[in-house]
Amino acid sequence: MKTVNEPIAKANAYGGILLTRQGRVLLREPANHFDGYVWTFAKGKPEAGDTPAQTALREVLEETGYPAEVVDVLPGVFHSGLSSNAYFIMRYTGPQSAPDWETQSTRWVDFEAAAQLIAQTTNAKGRARDLAVLDAARKWFEANLTVALPDRTDGAQLGEYTACQLQPVDSEKSVEFDLGCGSNAFFKPEEAAVSSELELQKLTSGAASFVPRIIHVLRGMRGVAKAAAVREAIVAEMIKNKEPINEALLSTGEPKYQNDIRWARMLLVNKGLLEPTEVAGRGSWKLTPSGWTASLQAATLPKPGMEKLPQVETQEALDMLDSQQVLPGLESVELQLASILRTMPDKGFERLCAEIMIKNGLHSTLVTGKSGDKGIDGMGLLAHDAAGLITIPVAWQCKRYADGKVSAGEVRNFRGALDRDTMGVIFTTSTFTADAMSAANEPGKRPIKLINLERLVELILEFKLGVREVIRQEIDPVFFEQFTHPAGVPTASAALFSG
Repeated sequence: MKTVNEPIAKANAYGGILLTRQGRVLLREPANHFDGYVWTFAKGKPEAGDTPAQTALREVLEETGYPAEVVDVLPGVFHSGLSSNAYFIMRYTGPQSAPDWETQSTRWVDFEAAAQLIAQTTNAKGRARDLAVLDAARKWFEANLTVALPDRTDGAQLGEYTACQLQPVDSEKSVEFDLGCGSNAFFKPEEAAVSSELELQKLTSGAASFVPRIIHVLRGMRGVAKAAAVREAIVAEMIKNKEPINEALLSTGEPKYQNDIRWARMLLVNKGLLEPTEVAGRGSWKLTPSGWTASLQAATLPKPGMEKLPQVETQEALDMLDSQQVLPGLESVELQLASILRTMPDKGFERLCAEIMIKNGLHSTLVTGKSGDKGIDGMGLLAHDAAGLITIPVAWQCKRYADGKVSAGEVRNFRGALDRDTMGVIFTTSTFTADAMSAANEPGKRPIKLINLERLVELILEFKLGVREVIRQEIDPVFFEQFTHPAGVPTASAALFSG
């Protein structure tokens, strides 16, 4: 660790400003833009016995995922309301890991772009403080030798834990594409034949067009993510590129594009590019080693029809094969739960959603009983710290639809009904339109968490609500093999007892 030029000033909280030799600064995006902060720096209050440097390094690791070391003290104390903050200049010392739950993304940007991102913060005092911190960091950078900071060519350390888009990154040796979301690997254009605009519109329609999208998105998510997160990232990229999305409803009520994504996932599993459910985990999609190295060129990727896919009687049964194999004569647990949820009375569905929120850590929950598309069906408080001394208000809306989808207008109406500091969640027994998923994460606006039928079933199973595990007996044919052969004929089982 470098000896700093001066002792840091006394403050209520301490943080770190991570810089690179090329003048890129690391920002973090707080989860759900807590307290109006859209982009800010990592900081926190000292724990008992911590020095300012220990506090700042811990907060940087927890809130950005980067191990770091102190390079210098950033001169000054920076205020926002009653809080005083002091910062260290830092350099990262290793690859990024996943930040804690307080951070939903991180981003390396230059000083000009950082100012534009910080300006999105709606907390006026916090915004003014962070802009002052950024200005001080810029002055430090201009006045000091940058040799103390990591070079962009030091190695593949500089990842971005973000919304999984191809980000062009300048390098002294070549142009690379950062696949984002904390990925430690940087892919050159010849290694990933999909351009920054993806060029996926050139691929054939249907399930085949989603094969490279799934691989691309998962590479940006460190190789594993929930199915809903993969779909949302794909939709966001398609909307960004102004590509058409086929939302025509199938007989089961599922949009065509979601059905295509599911078929593409099954094809990738069968081709060994994605792990099966028993390896990836229920509701998760995970790249295999082959999935990490496969070319994204359309001509080299698997297409439907190249192999025999599972045959099922209904599309709904196909939808659930992701999570559990259906035994002959039996309905899967997922199918049974989906049927129960679709036929549940509105008030019962509201109470069930409250139960899910309680299992997720909420307290002081209240089912409001209001009706109407703009209504809030439940409220509660989520602990922000381990002791529960700081809480975040959370509100949710329940859409029990047998047919149809939740629209973008309904998402925006719900956001408009929320108080400024309240997080929002929408539950539905159906699904969301592509525009609704985009509206839920509109830049500069409070994100809304969307929970569709598939995710609802996953949550019920994860929290073991109304579901109990049953031990099923089955026949061990190996044991009986020793009794089905003439005496004296050795078998694999009998050999165990032969000495």
